[in-house]
Formats: sequence, structure tokens, C-alpha cells
Amino acid sequence: MTDELKYIGQLRRTIDRMSRYFGHRVMEINGVTSLETWKPPTIPEDNQDKYHRINPVRRWRLDLLADYYYDAEGLWWAIAFANDIIDPFMELNDPDEPVFLRIPARRVITANVLR
Repeated sequence: MTDELKYIGQLRRTIDRMSRYFGHRVMEINGVTSLETWKPPTIPEDNQDKYHRINPVRRWRLDLLADYYYDAEGLWWAIAFANDIIDPFMELNDPDEPVFLRIPARRVITANVLR
């Protein structure tokens, strides 16, 4: 028996535009439906990027930063990705260490993430 991979379509209507999976294709293999592998966007540095010193009390709340800078808490993952953060709970856990995060410019996010 051979595995058959079929392209079914895109879930643009069911996946929020702010999701990192927006625009990904839906695949089916042997009757199991799933999204194709996530393709990370390019988020280049820009002279309009901001740097934010995170509050020790809310250091893991990248969703609050995304809401503040983009009016879209769902873009927390873009801030994490731009700063090479995989697990904010593990990587931002020292309250005594000041942490500055790069906040990519909104136009960079619009051009490279929200296509």
C-alpha cells in the first residue's frame, strides 16, 4: 500500500488571519486530514522596529505586547519568532534579568506575515 498525499484546499475561512497557520494548505494522507508544515515567515529588521523592556510581572505575556503594538493579541507569535523565543515561560523566567524584545514594525508584519 502506498501513501497518497492529496491537496484539499485552504482553511482561510476557519483559521484566523492573525494565526501563523493562516493560508496554509490542508492535506490528506490515507484519510487523515491535517495542515501542511508551518513555513516561518521572514521578519527582517527595520529602522521602525521598537524595543520594549518587558515588565518582570508580565514577562511571559507576549499577547499583551502584541495587543499594545498591533491591536492584535493573536500576533504574539510574531514577536516571539522575531526574538527567537520558542518557550517564553522558560526563556523569560529570570525576573532579575532585564529583557528587551524587538517589536517588528507594523508594516513589516503586514507585508511579511499577514499576506
